[in-house]
Amino acid sequence: MREKGKVIKIEGLSAEIEIEPKEACSKCCACSGRKDHKVLYTGEKVQGLKVGDTVEVEVEPGSMMRVYALLYGLPLVSFIATLIVVYLIAKSPLFSVACGMLAIVLSYFLSGLCIRKIPELAPRIDVKTSN
Repeated sequence: MREKGKVIKIEGLSAEIEIEPKEACSKCCACSGRKDHKVLYTGEKVQGLKVGDTVEVEVEPGSMMRVYALLYGLPLVSFIATLIVVYLIAKSPLFSVACGMLAIVLSYFLSGLCIRKIPELAPRIDVKTSN
């Protein structure tokens, strides 16, 4: 996915880029779900940029799929596994559903930590100065 943006702040090897929001932005989490549509980019390509430059930001579809798998797959798997294991142990449907809901909340928290802390899981952003 390729979006145009404007460099609004540069600090060292980091640049804050404001993306022009489009309709697809509501379905994507590349901006960390932020409503201001700002992306923080860190990399060697920042050296040639200046505040006010217009750039193209490209997010690889593969990196977005990894994020979506963590955000949707991990909670689903943890809910089902917790539901089955707790039901087999406690034989209480209500208790197993409650534990499954707790597993969903914990897995969302874990997913968020993984996405923020592990660079390989974050969307890869390629900045190119547009003409």
